[in-house]
Amino acid sequence: MRKRFTVCLLLAVFTMAAAGVSDLAAQGPGFGQHGPSPYSPYGSYGPYSPPQPSHSPHPPASPYAWLESLADAVNSGQLSYEQALWYSGWMLEKVELSGLVGCFGVCNGMYGVPGTTVSIAEIPALSTVTGMDGRWALSLAKVKNLPRRISFLYENPGVASLGLPMFHTVKSNVFTVTNQDIGGIAIQFPSEEFFQAAKGIVAAHINLPEYFTRGGYISNLPGAYKKFDYFSESQPVYAIGNIVVATVGKSWATMMPEDYVKAPYEDAFPHGDPGAVVKITPEIEFPGLGPVYFNRDVLPDFLTPYISDDGGVMFANVPNGTIKLDAKKSPYKYTPVEFEVEEGVDLYIATPPYAIMGTNGSPAGDW
Repeated sequence: MRKRFTVCLLLAVFTMAAAGVSDLAAQGPGFGQHGPSPYSPYGSYGPYSPPQPSHSPHPPASPYAWLESLADAVNSGQLSYEQALWYSGWMLEKVELSGLVGCFGVCNGMYGVPGTTVSIAEIPALSTVTGMDGRWALSLAKVKNLPRRISFLYENPGVASLGLPMFHTVKSNVFTVTNQDIGGIAIQFPSEEFFQAAKGIVAAHINLPEYFTRGGYISNLPGAYKKFDYFSESQPVYAIGNIVVATVGKSWATMMPEDYVKAPYEDAFPHGDPGAVVKITPEIEFPGLGPVYFNRDVLPDFLTPYISDDGGVMFANVPNGTIKLDAKKSPYKYTPVEFEVEEGVDLYIATPPYAIMGTNGSPAGDW
């Protein structure tokens, strides 16, 4: 009897010990093997407490959620990269991101835009400010070998007293970050004055009827619109928002000065792939507008049916959510771009060399 009791007691102890090890393992990779101990060079968790295991019957949204939370603790400044790397069981990695914010529009003689805040839209706490040459750099912590989708947010209110113009906030297309550093992330950052002027052209077009005869201008609005009546007060008025702009570029297209085939960039050296047509997914309906292609003077041209040698294309009043732009022109292939359109941002731009890039390597201006 006593022997049977001893055996049962030992079995109970082993079962409890196994359950404890299992619970440690459930806390994430590294725990039970690399977790903090009195002998750890990092001591206790300190101000940061890693997520505790969930006993919910519902599985987490991602099997990597715990590791992703450690990476974002680094990106938001709660943990050092070395701490998070150790806690994770060496399952994190760091990727270097860098680029250039270039002025577009009313620039007062500057190209690179200093003092611009560049942040990752999905991780607002991870940000930096451009230097006097408009360049910036960031380090992104992420789960090792797990691609991460991010977008960049560019903000610059300007300083009127110093003659620095205000710029319109822009969100970039989506970048898929792997284990490779990404450099040359450029943006054509529009001054507020230029943006409002271009937006006014679009607003005039979308709110006028089919024929605008006084200026001899024919628009392509839906056929339901008839001749414009200057004295009518019943004309509908549509607001303009969620504008998406991208460049369809040659294989060599770039906005980085050190990469120019000819320098500096000028009108005689356009980087667009003329003749390509662009499709948006999902398709948009009126008052959604587009594709509207930019002409060689970098202005929206409602009569141009395809990309000019400028390369620009625009869509307006697109819905929130994931938007995909792709191009087509035989015999070339193009890399599509995606945008995550959301509340609070109304301008989205994809700039070479990370725009709708094609395999056409012909010289500037050639088809």
